[in-house]
Amino acid sequence: MRRLFAFAGAVGIAVLIVATVASAIPDDKPGKGEGQGGPPNIEISGSVGPVYPLVDTLLGITVENPANFMVEVTKVTVTVGDASAACTADNLSVEAVVAPFTVPPRGEATITTPVRLVGSVVDACQGATFPLVYHATAVKG
Repeated sequence: MRRLFAFAGAVGIAVLIVATVASAIPDDKPGKGEGQGGPPNIEISGSVGPVYPLVDTLLGITVENPANFMVEVTKVTVTVGDASAACTADNLSVEAVVAPFTVPPRGEATITTPVRLVGSVVDACQGATFPLVYHATAVKG
């Protein structure tokens, strides 16, 4: 017999930070890099506490801007990976990140978005760790 909630403990999420950032800065100067027509060199990281079935927990996403100009982040996506073969990504729901938002020169901005385990989460997800991959689009602000 299958139980709806087969575990009482939380499922922790570890964040896998991947430096895959799709971005662009319009500029009339040739070349790449800060202020020279290349993408802003932003860094993205995230953290979240324990998650439970059908309960929203906030995923904090921090975008760091080492450049000496403001950056506008126009889109952020979070892709959930499988925790294991038995505990797949479809057991964790991440809501869309609200954008755009700005990041000050040589500063950071932190935004949040809800995450939750789905109501039909499988027993194999007890104590699981889901990798999260971030992608962002940003322009010089």
